[in-house]
Amino acid sequence: TITLARKKRNTEAYLNLLTNMSEISVSHGMLNMAHEIISKIKRECRIRSIKANAMIVLSDLMAIKGKWEKSIAAARNARNIYELENNKKGLAKSNNIIGTVYGERGNLKKAGRYFEQSLELAKSANDKKLIAMLQSNLGIISNIYEDYDKALGYFNEAYAVFNDIGDMKKVAETKHNMAMVYKERKEYERALDEFDIAINLALNNRYQPILAIAYIGKAEVLVSMESYKLAALVAGKAMDFAHTIDDKLTIAEVYRLQGIICKHLETYKLAENKLKSALRLNKS
Repeated sequence: TITLARKKRNTEAYLNLLTNMSEISVSHGMLNMAHEIISKIKRECRIRSIKANAMIVLSDLMAIKGKWEKSIAAARNARNIYELENNKKGLAKSNNIIGTVYGERGNLKKAGRYFEQSLELAKSANDKKLIAMLQSNLGIISNIYEDYDKALGYFNEAYAVFNDIGDMKKVAETKHNMAMVYKERKEYERALDEFDIAINLALNNRYQPILAIAYIGKAEVLVSMESYKLAALVAGKAMDFAHTIDDKLTIAEVYRLQGIICKHLETYKLAENKLKSALRLNKS
């Protein structure tokens, strides 16, 4: 298919097609395919803007795999090109990913600064989708800081934009994030409703990375509600999708969750094995 597309398109259109394909592959959890496509772009591309866009996808891919330094390096490579071209939208996307990596590593203040800088750039570029993405990230930071009303405010604004433009992947992610707020507020029934919306959207559109984390969140709520057998079933689904996308950090998180569930079910040896597996993966 790629070879045929190359024959029918000029070089720039062909490389843009490859970049779009790599982005779609990442969103559906086909990480190896995405990496192969990006490697092809790096070998063949001489157009700076396209190379920068591919570096953004690569940065996102490396972040999903937990390869933080490689993720930041790719985002900074993209940012250097965007700076040369005075591309504010590109600069916002670069800083957004760098902020996301700092957030994943626990440096919330630095993450928040990057998100706020990116939000100003996105507003100056008048990019509604990017503004909504950054509002979502600021909502996640607010949730971690236990400012739940502020978090829901960000998520509701982002949801309205994503729903309006028909970006179902981002709608599913936002519903997941809203569920996480309700989970923290111990509004468990509301959290389950939001997780189920996220899961149904992700199932219908095959967004496998979202499915993995949404099933984890749902299982955690069920643990809090002391529905341990149902939680075990849901955690099993999370593990299936975590293995499908080969996300070792998510696999480790599911093992940790399964260990807790097994402890509640008084299957102590199995609980020990699950927790050891989580520890081993986190150390690797």
